[in-house]
Amino acid sequence: MSVNIRAIVADEFDVFLRCIGGPFAFDLPDDEKERADTLERFSKTFEVDRSRCAFDGDQMVGTLGAYTHQMTVPGGSVSCAGTTMVTVLASHRRQGILRKMMTEHFAEARERQDPIAALWATDSGIYGRFGYGLATVSTNYELDRAHVAFHRLAPEPDAARFVDAAAAAKILPPIHAAILPTRPGMFARTKVWWDTERLADRPEDRGGATTYRFVVSYDGDGNPSGYVQYRIKEGWEHHHGAHEVRIVEMMGLTASAYAGLLKVVLAHDLANKITASRRPVDDPIFDLLASGRRAAPEITDAMWVRILDVPAALTARRYDTAGTAVIRTNDPMNGETRTWILETDGMESNCRRTDADPDIELDIEDLGSAYMGRSRFGELVRAGRAVGDHKAARNLDRMFTWDPQPWCPEVF
Repeated sequence: MSVNIRAIVADEFDVFLRCIGGPFAFDLPDDEKERADTLERFSKTFEVDRSRCAFDGDQMVGTLGAYTHQMTVPGGSVSCAGTTMVTVLASHRRQGILRKMMTEHFAEARERQDPIAALWATDSGIYGRFGYGLATVSTNYELDRAHVAFHRLAPEPDAARFVDAAAAAKILPPIHAAILPTRPGMFARTKVWWDTERLADRPEDRGGATTYRFVVSYDGDGNPSGYVQYRIKEGWEHHHGAHEVRIVEMMGLTASAYAGLLKVVLAHDLANKITASRRPVDDPIFDLLASGRRAAPEITDAMWVRILDVPAALTARRYDTAGTAVIRTNDPMNGETRTWILETDGMESNCRRTDADPDIELDIEDLGSAYMGRSRFGELVRAGRAVGDHKAARNLDRMFTWDPQPWCPEVF
């Protein structure tokens, strides 16, 4: 078998989506107009020149795309290759096709000088062998409305009111942009991304629930301080309302903003539960409620990060404390072992190759998992995945840790 890896062209969108539809279990619409609309929406955000797809002869048998993201990292931001839509047809599994696509993808990203790549893993067991590390986790929760009292120390909620979709399109992006530099793992959203990915309200995406509801909170000066975007899924039990309020996205500039938004979300009398997915592990809801445990939080893996250029990536972020560390990395893609010295005063950093003995030795996967501020060096040493003494691991944990915790609010 001779497999060719190349970027697709615009008139191959249909074939590309049909190829993805096998592993991801969806079909393109049969209706010609609906299918054309789907392809048009896809074309608005998909970057054909960043795709790297596999062809067995003239048949597409593997897909891989990449979004160009500007990603927040602790104290800064970097360009990021957002790895996406990775599939291999069942007829061509276990033949090295994924590795070939990844190799080409990394080469293209390095040519663009992206220090990192990132993805959401449909199968969490796949991507470590390509050097992606679990850099962010998120929380899902389900809150019974019978237990929604605020904590006695919760701040006075900001005033809040409903807005329509047209107003939301103007109000929400500036709030997101203000929060963006404060939270590692978030990426800048273009207007096209807002229009096609965040605010588009297609019936097939509603899961039997309503259209989007938008609530905006306002500070004491009347300025927007936060927003929540949600749907309501109808339900009835014994002739009483048992609706589900599904939070899609909630952002607040202050604790008072979050309190104001939650006050509205929790006030739906005909609802018996409030659910949310992909929330940060340090979501304010857990401290705003009198009984945060009632939210029944479930922590799950979220965004994975692959470091492509160690010096560029490590010097692009800031560190919680000054320090020096010698780090030896092993790359599972090519077997290369390299040693780096990182020196930082917390604000400015230098990272370069060295022949010094390492303080810690670990896979590039595990360096990626700590990169965004979810520092895990001590944990990795205790688990035997990294080699180093505990003092060195504690030093690295102090350097790499960041507040707030990294969070990516949406799958890409």
